[in-house]
Amino acid sequence: PPPEEGGDDNNGNDNNNHNDNEQGHDDDAIQRRATAAQKLEETLARLESNPDNLNSKEKRTAKRKAEAIALEEALGNDGGGDDDGEKGASSCNSAEELLSWYREYRKQQPQTDGTNAGKKKR
Repeated sequence: PPPEEGGDDNNGNDNNNHNDNEQGHDDDAIQRRATAAQKLEETLARLESNPDNLNSKEKRTAKRKAEAIALEEALGNDGGGDDDGEKGASSCNSAEELLSWYREYRKQQPQTDGTNAGKKKR
């Protein structure tokens, strides 16, 4: 019989493992971006309410810092890249794009009671 697709062993154990690993990477990257965007959204809302009575310059500085941190977290340690097939999430090159992506991402997620919001069941 012909060998099974995607695998080298006789048991077929390696079949589609590569695809499963890629899907896991995509899910992790998307979750990482969603978490970073959520933190950014919360931080920006807090800065806007200005509980620390920051002046305009301090608010701008804090906002830029929060945006830079969020982008770094969203891209992870791999430095990002637009060709790794992460369902549109990898195209976030600015905080504005990240937040826009996050708003669309949230619309696609099922409504939850707030616990583990945005996390996929496995």
